[in-house]
Amino acid sequence: MKAILNYFDENPTWLYVTFVILLLPALFIHLGLMPLLADEPTRAVVALEMILSENYWISTIAGEYYYNKPPLYNWLLATLFNVTGNFSEFLIRLPAVIPLLLFAWSLFLVIKKQLSTRVALFTAIFFLTNARLLLYDSMLGHIDILFSWLTWLGFMAIYHYGAKEKWLKLFVLTYLITAIGFLSKGLPSLAFQAISLLTYFIYRGKFWRLFAIQHFIGILIFVIIILIYFIKYLEFNTLDNYLETLWDQSSQRTAAETGWKRTILHILLFPFEHIAHLFPWSLLVVFCFIKGFWKKVFANEFLAFCFWIFVTNILIYWLSPETRPRYLFMLYPIFFMFIAYGYEEFKSSQEKLSKIFDWFLIGISCLITLSVFGLPFYDFKNAIIPYFYLKIFGLGVALFLATFLVYQLKNQKIIAFGIILLLLRIGFNWFVLPDRYYNSSEKIRKEEAIDAGNILKDKTAYQLGWTPINHNSLYYLQLERMQMIKRVWSVEDTSAIYISTNFYLDEINHQPIIFKFKTDYEQTELNLVKFNQLANEKIIRGDNRSE
Repeated sequence: MKAILNYFDENPTWLYVTFVILLLPALFIHLGLMPLLADEPTRAVVALEMILSENYWISTIAGEYYYNKPPLYNWLLATLFNVTGNFSEFLIRLPAVIPLLLFAWSLFLVIKKQLSTRVALFTAIFFLTNARLLLYDSMLGHIDILFSWLTWLGFMAIYHYGAKEKWLKLFVLTYLITAIGFLSKGLPSLAFQAISLLTYFIYRGKFWRLFAIQHFIGILIFVIIILIYFIKYLEFNTLDNYLETLWDQSSQRTAAETGWKRTILHILLFPFEHIAHLFPWSLLVVFCFIKGFWKKVFANEFLAFCFWIFVTNILIYWLSPETRPRYLFMLYPIFFMFIAYGYEEFKSSQEKLSKIFDWFLIGISCLITLSVFGLPFYDFKNAIIPYFYLKIFGLGVALFLATFLVYQLKNQKIIAFGIILLLLRIGFNWFVLPDRYYNSSEKIRKEEAIDAGNILKDKTAYQLGWTPINHNSLYYLQLERMQMIKRVWSVEDTSAIYISTNFYLDEINHQPIIFKFKTDYEQTELNLVKFNQLANEKIIRGDNRSE
């Protein structure tokens, strides 16, 4: 046993191979189980309506223009829908999970070249297995992981071509990435580009390069790409509300919009909140405060560049009270790289601190392992979990072996604990997700929307006036009938079926209600109903109440 442990300590290749293999079940088991959540249905319903309307240049929800985000991510989803003929939750989440893996691989390749293999591996492990990504964002089909990967690639392109003084390639490539980012998420992409270029050229003492012809060529490429899109967009709609909304989306989370009291509280709590989000690896930040750490950082050109990019770009979010952790995914890898570098550089000289961290990993590993054997005593209610005890046994044995490695290995505790965290995610997929699914309101809303969609198949149907339908219900409803449910502001067809709130039933004479279901918006009850009389916009908007 001692010989085997020594082998793994000195030759950890198989530990890293195990980590990579476990990534697949960790990220993909039950990826499509939960109904659409958070911002997912918004992306999905816009992509679906592009297909149903056969117009990929404008974004709509219930047939009304949607301005909050440019369409590139929706193009990606729509392409996947069309190519596969599949509209499942699993497919909707793939454009987040695949970029996550590519992001981690990119981190490894770049940091290995600039620093060392171990720092690169640690950074990738920290990024993939921190609490925020492992147990939340890697399960959701949001734009942010793809956008953050593009933004981070932009940072690295600035450094790579700047170090070689290949200015044309630097500006052309980064503005191409910025254009793609703009078409994904709007103005934040421009902010990252402007701040990063300004930071780099001031730091390098080459501020005048920002006025060189190569920079204007890069800007021109960006402008041409965006103009092509907007010119095509103008064939269908004006830009008035579009540009205003894009600006509002970028400014609404700032201090100017939320007040100074909330801003001050946010500024004070910001570091501690993100240490919690990035747990447990964020605790290694203590190694960044060891004497001599920052001297080493600023002596290394790559680390110094990343430091200034991190500081200047994070300031906007530090000062914005409505910042969400997923907005910072392009900056988290830089943080992880610094703590990995600090840990690798000083763990041998800081023996006491290293032992404290080692025992912390051992303690957490033991708690995770023991928690698995408490699962038979948990009330899973309606959850159906096949091979329940077999899964508990297999997961328990795997966790026990990995915990043993965390305890025994001297040099490879990080990778062994990374394996523990992936096993934790697999257990989460097996046990927590089914329990959450079978007892969730989202499951009920999905089933009701599908039932409503079945009733409305091949029938003329509309969403009436102020009637609220959450985007998740709207997606499943429209998917079931493969036709759009447009919002209308009058009743002009008494043969059509309307999705209506109870308010309109009190105002307009109607036939017996065909079907009732609820939407998540304040648990509002919705009705499928036909009206016996016409109703104009004044009635639908509720203007008659004042009479």
